[in-house]
Order: sequence, then C-alpha cells, then structure tokens
Amino acid sequence: QNSTAQYFRLKFVATRGRSYRSDMAVDDIRFYPCGPVTEGACDFEADACAWTAKSTSKFAMWKRLQGVRASINSPPPHSDHTRKATIGYFFHALTSSVVDDSLPDTIRSHLSSSELTRSESNCRMDFYYYINPSENANGTKLEVAALKNDGNVELLKTISDDKRNTGSWRHGYVELRSIGLQDKFTVIFAGVFPKAATKSVVAVDDVSFRKCGKKPLELDFSSMSASDLACAFSVGTRVVRGNDWRWTVQDGYGPGTIYDSLKNESDRAWVKVRWDNSYRNSYRVGYKGAFDLAILDLDMCAQCKPCHALSVCSSTGMDFNCSCQPGFKGDGDTCFVTADAAGCSFDTSLCNWKNGDGAVLQWSTRQGVVNAQALARKKRATQDVHDQLPEVGASGEGGYALVLASQSPKPEDNLAVLDSVFLKAEAGICQIQYSVVMFGSDKSVLEVRAIMSDNRIVPLGMHRGSIGTWWVPFSHDLPKEGIYTVEFRATPGVNGSGAVAIDDIKLGTCEKLQCDQTPIPKNGYFDVRLDDGKTPINPYEGRLEVRVGSNEWGGVCDDNFGEAAGEVACRQLGFSGLYSVVHGPISRTKFAHGTPNPWKNLWLTNVQCNMTAVQALASRRDASQSTVRLSDCTSCPWGYANSQCSEHEFVGIVCNVDGGWSKWSEWGACVSKCRNSDPDSGVTVRSRKCDSPEPRNNG
Repeated sequence: QNSTAQYFRLKFVATRGRSYRSDMAVDDIRFYPCGPVTEGACDFEADACAWTAKSTSKFAMWKRLQGVRASINSPPPHSDHTRKATIGYFFHALTSSVVDDSLPDTIRSHLSSSELTRSESNCRMDFYYYINPSENANGTKLEVAALKNDGNVELLKTISDDKRNTGSWRHGYVELRSIGLQDKFTVIFAGVFPKAATKSVVAVDDVSFRKCGKKPLELDFSSMSASDLACAFSVGTRVVRGNDWRWTVQDGYGPGTIYDSLKNESDRAWVKVRWDNSYRNSYRVGYKGAFDLAILDLDMCAQCKPCHALSVCSSTGMDFNCSCQPGFKGDGDTCFVTADAAGCSFDTSLCNWKNGDGAVLQWSTRQGVVNAQALARKKRATQDVHDQLPEVGASGEGGYALVLASQSPKPEDNLAVLDSVFLKAEAGICQIQYSVVMFGSDKSVLEVRAIMSDNRIVPLGMHRGSIGTWWVPFSHDLPKEGIYTVEFRATPGVNGSGAVAIDDIKLGTCEKLQCDQTPIPKNGYFDVRLDDGKTPINPYEGRLEVRVGSNEWGGVCDDNFGEAAGEVACRQLGFSGLYSVVHGPISRTKFAHGTPNPWKNLWLTNVQCNMTAVQALASRRDASQSTVRLSDCTSCPWGYANSQCSEHEFVGIVCNVDGGWSKWSEWGACVSKCRNSDPDSGVTVRSRKCDSPEPRNNG
C-alpha cells in the first residue's frame, strides 16, 4: 500500500520447521481495491474492534474467545468462521452449567458496536452466527437490533434455535434502510437464554457492512401454495441469498437468475441458479422447510402468465392485475369480443380467429386470383385441387380461409381447427353466419360447435361430403347464456383429395336476418317429396319439394339448409335418416329433369331445424302422426325464397335406405341325409334376400 511503484510482485516465503513434519498451503488468493475499513466491521482476529459486551447477569456474558481455548468438553463452536481453525477468534456467550433459581426466567446478554453513522456503504450488515442450544431447555435465540439516536430500539431479526439455525456457522444479514442517512446508531447482538438453558451457546463472527442494492420482495414462502411457489421460483426469476443461506460466498454477495429446476425433486424443492459472478449451483426452495433464496425481482406476467391471452397483465411482485385489451369486454379473467369484432372476411389475416392446438393441419388465408390467372387455370388439360378453388371470397372479392387435405390416408392426420376468441351470450348476439366451399372428397367433414367455459360442447352444424366449388351460406343459433368459443373443425378428405374453405364469418342478432324467422308455414302441416328427375323416380334421393294442401309443389333454397333439416325431411319421408345434402348447382345437374317447369317455385329458405325440439313436438302427437316434420322447423316466410334465391340454389337430399326382406321362395326338394333313417325325415330349404329394397347410403 505504501509502494509508489507501478508494478509489483507478491511473494509468499515459506520456511519449513526442523521436524519436517509440517506443511504449508496457500489457496483462494484475491485482490481488492484499497479503501477505508467500514466502521463496525470486524473479524475479531486482532481485537474486538470496539464491540463491547453488556449483560444483566454473569450467567451468559459475551466474550471474545479463541477456538483453541474452548474445552473439548465444552459446547461448540471449537473454531471460528474466519479461519475455520481453533486459533481463530470470535465472540460468544455461554450459559452456566448450573441453573440459578435467583435469575429471571429469561436472561439477555448484549454485544454492542461502537456508535456508527448511517451511510450508503453500510446499508446492509452481514454476519455469521452459531447457536448451540441447551439439551434441557429450548428457546435460545439470537436477536439483532439497532439502537437509534432517538433512543428507540428497532428489532431487525430474530434467529431461533430450531434445527435450520444450529450445529454450524450460518450466514445472516439485516438491512438498515429504516435508519436515515447520516443518523447515528448502534448495532446490538442479543443472546436470549431461558434460565434453564445450561451450556447453551450463541456466537458471532465476521461482521461486515456493504451497500444494500435492490431490496428483496417481502414474501412469506411458508404460506404459499405449491403452484404459487412454482411460479415464484420459475426460470427467469432474479434472486439473492435468503434467510436460510449457508453456502459461504458462492453468490459473491450479488444477485443471480434461476435457469432450471431439478425435475427429479418433488414440490420443486431445489432450483438451479446462475449468479452474476458466473458461479452456478442448486439451492433449497422448500426442501425440508428451508429457503436459501429470496426473490429480488419477479415478472409474474411473463413467467407465470396468470392472465387470459386477450388480457393486458401488470404485476408487482406476486401481485398482478389483468385487464382486457382495447376493443374487448370482460373483467380481465375472461375477455370476450363484441359481435362486430368476432367476424372476419379473411382478406389478409385470420383476424381474431386462431388455429387450434394439437391439430395437424393449419388454416391459412388465400388471396383471390385475377381473371387472367383464372382463365389460364381453366385451359389446363388436367386440373388438381388448387385449380378448383374459388377465385374470390364469398362476397365476390377478397380472400378466404382455406385448409387442404394432406397426403396422409388417416383422417386424424387431416384435422384442422379454427377457434374464435371468447364470446359472451348476451342480448344482441344469437347467431353466427358464414359461407362454405367443400369439394374433392366424399370424406370431407366440417363441424361447427360451441365450446362452453365449463368445457361442454354444443353442436351447431355439421357438413359432410362435397358441397361444391361455389360459396354456400349457412347460419346457426348460438348459446343463449354463458361464455364460449366457436370452433370450426375441418377434415378435408384424405390423400390430398379435398379442400374446405370458409369466408365472411359474421355474428349478429336474430333481427339481422334477412327475414323474420317463423314456424313454416304459419298455417301448419305441409307435404314433402323428392324428385330425382328420373322415371321411375328413386324414392330415396332427389330435389326436395314442398307444398301446402293441393297447391303447387315448390323447391327449398339451400341457404342455411344443413344436415339437421335434411335429417328431418328424410325421416318425414319414412327413411331412417339422412345420407347427404346436395347443394345448388350439383342438385340442378343431378336432378335436372322432372315435373314440368321444376324450377318455377322456391317456397322455403333459411330452414333451421333443432332436432331435440322437433322430436319433442313429434312425441306429443298421436301415435299415427308421431314422425318428425319439416313443418316443425323454422324458416323465412313461405314464398320469401322466390325473391331471394335463384334456380341454381334448389337443395336436394339423399336419404338412408334400410334394407327389406323379399318374399320367401318356394320350398326346395326334401333331401334325406341317412339311408337307415325314417323315410319321412330329411331337410328342405327356402330363402329370402335383403333386397326389397337393398340397403343404400349407410342404411
């Protein structure tokens, strides 16, 4: 320190004794910048550094003691913390081996520093302590307090004699933030002993002062749940040494970051920390009730993600607040959108819709193509799936959402899920409208359903097979209560053979329909038939036609005509159920001929059937009239479709056909199987077939 040379060399000179039985070693050489020694700091090796002892009794007086002077039969410690050797010095208080009944029930012995001045450099006091409790009485404690210049004493820390704090030198610290800068104060170590605690020891060594740094969060880990602890000590949390620290100076007295948890320990009892001095190790965070770490900084929002995906999260320590993003409603725990915000035209993005977790295929937006490109495609000799995709969205312009089948033959490998954000059933939202294109495979399926907040599934609509390469509009009623999401689940065929596209999703009120949704017709029952344009007519498939009384037959528009309506129509016709719905242009091509001027009338549109409600109505009729009826569904007013739909929008259906037995054949010749049998015995056979009719369409 007194040298003026710019460079120097440090030399250790070892002189071995004559006995040749001694060895010397050097380890852990460190260099530090020079500076004044902080008053009050002391390792007690050279002297007591102005620390003084005071006690209400000689029963447990503090003494500066050298470890070698401790008798083998006396309680530990037998070495100090600084040198970890018997020749090192420390302060300790030892109670008598005999109980003195004249003493009070609790004896306090004080070790006090000199008067100190609070500064930036002594905001925190570190020390090492040793508690060796009595075998015949619990309750030995070490208290750390500050005597302020106004005469008040502030208790900074109490260290009890439980197993976590006994049996070895342990690290402790207190912060002096409550003492104002430049204020005078005195630090007091108080050994607290029950009268019956004989041969009980409290020791202190290596007192030092330093800057506080950032104050750790004041958290009660012992009262936290397992999930809160898992969040608090998750990867990325900034930590410092805590109250149960016993790992010397691995942290360099600085902060560190949790970078991993030990997966093989239960209850997240240990975590791995990388300190800012680059040292790494594992530390207890609940293992046997010990917490080596205190949390310096925690970003609950980033690390624990306690808020909904549509929420804005703000946090301080373990406290957090969730609020909905602009444009969304809700209390922060659950955020939902208004009807306008939930819709999407898919011109440039999926809007507030997203691909569902776990699905193999992904929905994506496809931009409309220009006419020149469309014409070029049509001139190709061989067209693939891409050639049949709509040129523009359902509105006549813009893009749409699309999913194509993969090359996998497994349906589960061809699933795509499109989820809405949270919606809330409330006055003003009761229906979802959308348009669909499905083609290329009779195995294509598009299922529309609502997923309630309690995970209940409410089916909304189901489309199977090939609808065509044109846009067909649909709408469904939404749940009347609760919070839910809407999910489009598409399986666009297999082996790359199909495509499903949706566009123009809109949420609206019932009043936003193009017509008043009413029972059809208002005057009651009407007839239903199928016309397939052939002679004789196939009774199980054809263009769906309806009439009231003896009026003219007319068709049904395919707008919003779904599988539920087709199921009701097939069952009213006497079949066991629906096989498929045939939409507009395909229906016109497949069922092109029939009654004179078959495209003259369109009586119904927006037919909506609730199978549960329809079956309930049927069950209340006479047995002879118990079948379900299309008239139990709802639609726009009778005849409204004539002004709204074209001849390309007549819907057709294909129904399941259950097989029926033919008549028995005549008995065959009798065949006798045994020569010696009764001549009247033998076998004769007759037969019949399940071909009257043959089962068709999954019948």
